[in-house]
Amino acid sequence: MSKKNIPSKKILPAKEKKEEKSSQLVAALYFLPTEQILRGFFDKVRDSLSDYKGEHIYVVIKSIGGDAYTAHRIMRLIRTKFEKITFVIKDFCYSSATLMSLGADEILVSPEGYIGPIDKPLEHDSGDMISALDVTQCVTSIHSLTSICAKNAYSDIRNEFTDTISKKDALEISWKSAVDLMSPVIQKIDPILLQKAHRDLRIGMLIGLELMKPHTPSLKKRLVVVSRLVNNYPSHGYAIFREEMRAIGLNANPLEKCDHEKHLMMHYNKPMGEVFALKNIYAAK
Repeated sequence: MSKKNIPSKKILPAKEKKEEKSSQLVAALYFLPTEQILRGFFDKVRDSLSDYKGEHIYVVIKSIGGDAYTAHRIMRLIRTKFEKITFVIKDFCYSSATLMSLGADEILVSPEGYIGPIDKPLEHDSGDMISALDVTQCVTSIHSLTSICAKNAYSDIRNEFTDTISKKDALEISWKSAVDLMSPVIQKIDPILLQKAHRDLRIGMLIGLELMKPHTPSLKKRLVVVSRLVNNYPSHGYAIFREEMRAIGLNANPLEKCDHEKHLMMHYNKPMGEVFALKNIYAAK
């Protein structure tokens, strides 16, 4: 066959290429609850995706978090229906919603978008919500403060009573005074709350590790990411922007570079319900 008879590949003009891309089916699940993730949200997602199945779905999410077990079930459901999951975060997702994002193959984030840590929030006796880390780390903090107080007391005793008090007696006096000083603080620690905090942090670790497994087989890499999200941040409300998300090992990329950003965002603020799915964001009105 001569070169003249070989069919050439059609080269589309830039405008036609854009139209061809726009005509593709682009499925999206909009998960935008205005309240905490509760058990009923699993049913909403299941109903929204009842007749959906394919290679790829965008999950456009904005959530303050909620029940970790429900978040886990939702991501397992989505994974059974789609080979690739891309999360889209224009604003924020916290706590259990951050857990959900760990199940995504890719996370597209706007310049101002962020995720929060996955340290479980707990209700304090005062009625305030605190991080589980505040409970578990208080023991370590009290131990450190006790040591500092004991060392300072020992130094003061040895400087002022070198000739009258031996090193052994100074050590015993300093440690006793430090322990007595901290005892009222230690007595305020609720052992049940402490155990609950340890348990909740472990639950976050285990769920995060499992959700990452389909796209990150390496246990070592998963441990690095999840342990940082559980243990490394000073407050539950800390904002982790996309640069830091990449730094800790997440596959986070700029939302503004996504070919479908405009059409994904067209439905972001529409009053279509808290959870809804579109088989084709280009065809939906």
